[in-house]
Amino acid sequence: MKYSLGPLPVSLATCQGSLVKSNKTKLMNFLESGFEVPPHIEAPPNESVWIIDGMALLQQIKYRGVTLTGLLADHLLRTLLPSDRSNGSKFVHFVTDSYMNNSIKNAERVKSSCGVELMKIYANEQKCP
Repeated sequence: MKYSLGPLPVSLATCQGSLVKSNKTKLMNFLESGFEVPPHIEAPPNESVWIIDGMALLQQIKYRGVTLTGLLADHLLRTLLPSDRSNGSKFVHFVTDSYMNNSIKNAERVKSSCGVELMKIYANEQKCP
C-alpha cells in the first residue's frame, strides 16, 4: 500500500487514533552523544542575549505571597534583570509556550482540558488566576 488508510499518519497516531508522544530524552541523548560535557560551565560572552523559559519560571514561583498581577510582574522583573546586567546584555527574551492550531501539543491540550482561559490585565491590583 502506498498511503495510510487511517485519518493520521502512523508516525503521529496509534491505530486507535490516540496521539503518539515522541521520546525527547532519546533525541537529547543522541544529540549530546558526539560531545564531551565540560566539567564546569563557562560564563556567557559579554553582551550576549538571554533567552528565559517563561513557563518554567512561572511554574517555579511560589504563589503564596503573589496574589496580584503587579506583584507577579515585580517578582518576574527582579528575577530577570540580574541576568540582564551580569554581562552587559541589552536584551532578555521571556519566551512562553504557544501552540499552533495544527500541532500535536495543541491537540493534546484540547483533549485534556476544557479550553483556554484568556486573561486581560488592566491594573496592578488585579488578582492573579
